[in-house]
Amino acid sequence: MTETFAIPCAAALIRCEVAGQPCVLLQTRHKPGAGIENALLELPAGKVREYESLFDTLRREVAEETGLTVTHIGGEAETWRGESLGYAVQTSEPYCVTQNLSGGYSILLSTFLCEAEGEARGSTESHSPRWVPLTEVLGLLDTQPEIFYPMHIGALRQYAARICADVGHVFVYGTLKSGQRNAAWASAVAAPISVQPATLCGFTLHHLGRYPGVLPGGGEVSGELLTYPPEALGAALAHLDELEGYGGHNHPDNLFARELRRVTLPDGRTVTAWVYVYARPLHQPSPVSGGVWQDDLPLAFPKRSHP
Repeated sequence: MTETFAIPCAAALIRCEVAGQPCVLLQTRHKPGAGIENALLELPAGKVREYESLFDTLRREVAEETGLTVTHIGGEAETWRGESLGYAVQTSEPYCVTQNLSGGYSILLSTFLCEAEGEARGSTESHSPRWVPLTEVLGLLDTQPEIFYPMHIGALRQYAARICADVGHVFVYGTLKSGQRNAAWASAVAAPISVQPATLCGFTLHHLGRYPGVLPGGGEVSGELLTYPPEALGAALAHLDELEGYGGHNHPDNLFARELRRVTLPDGRTVTAWVYVYARPLHQPSPVSGGVWQDDLPLAFPKRSHP
């Protein structure tokens, strides 16, 4: 009986912050002979050549598939290297290891967290490399896992879920601020452990009638950063989602989308926070001068009711 062995491969989960949003690089699979797997979303990855360092594999594959230059690989600096009895050996710790037990051909995939520089471009094996926000990745994994290359789903889900779960800050800029009419809603399920002034840059505050909304723009929005205890974060977000009309990623009835964005504190430090961004078409823009909301601001157009 002939034994068949798994093929060692390496994948790069490349991280970057784009317009204040934590993102990862995804590309569209387009490999010769891949059949139905072509057009799936994937990470840059490839086979490890004989005696090739995993780190050299990552740099080579990322350059070949995306044109990017890898500048950092998680765990590389801590790698042990040694020689004995004619063996040159290295021991490293990847972010995670994935193995397929059926389907395709047998692969043992080591995924590493990476950073890179340059302008991403396609190749003969992939196309349309782009930075995708983690909240969008997690939403797609929940609703359309079939659009991802199966070997990369676990690493993406694990990373996106961990990063999102670690964000205990919520930036509020309207009726949830201290002294505004829905301030009590923010602490009804769990009280924030801190409330401090903060600013959201690169957005414009719009007057929508009885409440405001932010959309990407060139301004600054003043608000407050609420920090919740980790054990209460899930319940607090669910309660805020209810008020903001957020039903999940790309839900057709969403009034607001919950996104991760960078906000600035008074001392100049920046932190990643959840921000509710208006998700409906803005037919009649009404920017709020100065980016500061008060419940008694004069209406710019006839009053609308909150759904």
